Amino acid sequence: MLIQKRKAANNSSYKGIETEHEEALNRLRDLYDNAPCGYHSLDHNGIFIEINQTELDWMGYSREEVIGKMHIDTFLAPEFKGAFLQHQHLLISDEGVKDLELQLQRKDGSLFHVELSATAKRDDKGQLVMSRSVLTDVTEKKKAELNRKKTNEKFRILLESLHEGVLLIDTAGNYEYANPWLFDMLGQSPVLADQVPEGTDSCFLQKLLHQVHPILKDIREERHSEIINLERTDGSVLPVRMEWTSIRDGSGEAMGYMGTFVDMTVYTIYEEELRSREEHFRSLIESSSDLIMILDEEMKIRYISPSVSGVLGYTPSERVGRTAAENIHPEDLSFVKKTIELTAAAPGETHTEIYRCRHKDGSWKHMEAKGKALFSKEEDCLLFIINARDISEQTKAEVQLQYKVKELNTFMYKASHDLRAPLSSLLGLIGITKQVRNQEELPAYFEMIEESTRKMDNILLDLVSITKISQGVPDVKEIILQDLVEEVVASLENSPEFRKIEFITDFQLRRPFYSDLNLIRSLIQNLLDNSAKYQSDREGNYVKLEATETPYSLVLKISDNGIGIPVAFHKKVYDMFYRATTTSNGTGLGLYIVKNAIEKLGGTIELESKEGEGTTFFIELPNACPIQ
Repeated sequence: MLIQKRKAANNSSYKGIETEHEEALNRLRDLYDNAPCGYHSLDHNGIFIEINQTELDWMGYSREEVIGKMHIDTFLAPEFKGAFLQHQHLLISDEGVKDLELQLQRKDGSLFHVELSATAKRDDKGQLVMSRSVLTDVTEKKKAELNRKKTNEKFRILLESLHEGVLLIDTAGNYEYANPWLFDMLGQSPVLADQVPEGTDSCFLQKLLHQVHPILKDIREERHSEIINLERTDGSVLPVRMEWTSIRDGSGEAMGYMGTFVDMTVYTIYEEELRSREEHFRSLIESSSDLIMILDEEMKIRYISPSVSGVLGYTPSERVGRTAAENIHPEDLSFVKKTIELTAAAPGETHTEIYRCRHKDGSWKHMEAKGKALFSKEEDCLLFIINARDISEQTKAEVQLQYKVKELNTFMYKASHDLRAPLSSLLGLIGITKQVRNQEELPAYFEMIEESTRKMDNILLDLVSITKISQGVPDVKEIILQDLVEEVVASLENSPEFRKIEFITDFQLRRPFYSDLNLIRSLIQNLLDNSAKYQSDREGNYVKLEATETPYSLVLKISDNGIGIPVAFHKKVYDMFYRATTTSNGTGLGLYIVKNAIEKLGGTIELESKEGEGTTFFIELPNACPIQ
C-alpha cells in the first residue's frame, strides 16, 4: 500500500515536471518564432532545416514550402546569389559571419535589405553540420543612409557652387573641408578633401589655419567676423571678409565650425555696380513725367520725385514729410484709404486707384495711381511705392466723348421729331387745300404751309451750321466788327420780333481783330436773334451789344431786358434742342451753335439772367493775331 502511494506521488511529480518543461518549450518556441528578427538554420548544402515565423512572414512563404526543400539562394536577390559561397567559406574557416549586408527577394518579387550574422555547428570530426543565422531588417536604415548621402551630396554641390570660400574645421581647429572657391582664392587648383594633408606644415592651408586658431574661443561663443589679408601661394595678398559660425548637433553641442571668405575686391566691384544701377534708376525716376512717391503706413510722404513740380506745382521739399491725404479730394479719400488697406494686406501685389488731387493753384487733377506694399527690414515697417500719372486730359476727353454720345442720341431723337412736326403739318395743310372750294381761303393756308416750310428750313440750316462748325477749320482773317454787326442786324430787321426792340451798340476797339468770320457771324446772329425772340410784352424793350478788348482777346457783352431765364435752366440752355420756355418757336439749336462756335475758337461764354428781368451773355474770344 505504501509503495503504491509512493508511485502515485512520483507520477504526479513527473507530470508536473513535464508540464513545466512543455510550457518552457512553448515559451522558447514563441520567443523564437515571433522575435523581431529572422532566425534560420541551414544544412551544409544551404538547405533550410529551420526558420522562424518572422522570417517566413517577411518572405511570404509557408513553413512547408521552405523546410527541407528550399535553398538559401531562393531568398537572395539576383545580384547577391554568390553571397552564400562567401558566407559558407567564412563558416568553414571558423571565422563566422558578422553584419553581412544582403538584399532578399520576397515571394511577390519585392526586395528589402537585411544584415546577417551566422555561426557554425560542427560534428565530432569538426565538419560543418549546420549554420545558425540571425537576420535584421535594415530597410529603414538603408533609406536613412541614402537620404543622408543625398543630403550630403546636395550640401557638397551647394558649397562647391558658392562664389565665396568655405572652410570646415573640427572643434580642435583641424582641417576637414574646403570648397573650390577657397582654393581659387588661395591660388591653388581644387583638390579632394582627403588629398589635403591634415595637421602638417606642408599644407598650403596651414597659414590660414594658423590665422584661425587665435579666434577659436570667439567662434565657440558667438559668430565672429573680421577683414583679413589672405596670403596666396604666389605671395600676393587678397583682402577678404572672414566670418565664422559654429555647427551644432540636435542637442546644441558644437560639432565643428564653418568659415566663409568673401573676396572684398569682388564685393567692391559689385558695390560700385550696385551704386551705378541705383544712380541709373534714380535718374530714370527723376526724369520721368510720372509722379513717384514712397509713403509710410500713415500715408506720410517719405520720398517724392521732382516731377511733382510739373504735375502738382509743388517742389519735393514742400511735400516730403507731409501726408498725401491732405491733397486728395474729400469725396475720394475714403476709397483711397480702402485701397491702401488692401495693398497693405497683400504685399507685393499691385493695386490701382483713380482719384482727384489738388494742384498748388487750387485746381483738381485727375490721377491714376498704381502702388504696391513692400516690407522695409531697415525701418521694420511697410512702405508703399506709388506711381501716379495725370489723366486729367484723358478724363476730360472721356467726359467730352460721353457728352458727344449723349448729344448724338439727343440729335437722333430730336431731329427726327422736330423735322417730322413741320413735315406732318405740311402734309396736313396740303390735304386741306385740296378740299378747299373757296379760293379766298387758300392764301391763309399757303401762309401756314410757308411757315411750316420755314421752320423745317431753319432746322436744316442750323444742322448745317453745326456740321460746319464741328468739321471745319477756322479761316482766320481780319474782321471789322462794326461792319459785321450792321450786316447781321440788317438780316434780322425783317423779323417781326426784332422790329419791336431798340438795338444799341457800343464799340471800344482800337486794335484789329483776327478770327473766323463765319463763326463770329453765326454766334452774334444767334445771340441777337435769341434776345429778340424772348422779349417781354412791356414797352422799351432793347438789345445791347458792347465790345471791348484786351491785348489778347475780344470781349463781347450782349444784354437784353427780356423775359429772362430761370436759374434752374442756366446749365441746360446750351444743350441741343433745349427750349427754356414752352412759348418758344425757335429750333432749340441757337445757343448750342453759339457754344460750339466759341469752343471752336478757343473762347469762353458766361451767362447772367433773372427771370422777368433780362439776360446778359459775356463772351471772350482770342485774337488770332494779338498785339505783341
